[in-house]
Amino acid sequence: MKKVLTVTMDGILQVVFATFYGNEILLVMNVKLQIFQEHQ
Repeated sequence: MKKVLTVTMDGILQVVFATFYGNEILLVMNVKLQIFQEHQ
């Protein structure tokens, strides 16, 4: 039971992390990609 609970918590944390930080990470990656393309 404890193992299942741990896996569930990890899954929830991953979803929360992806929801809160995923968009910001994608935004940063897009900005870096644009800068990289401008310098070529």
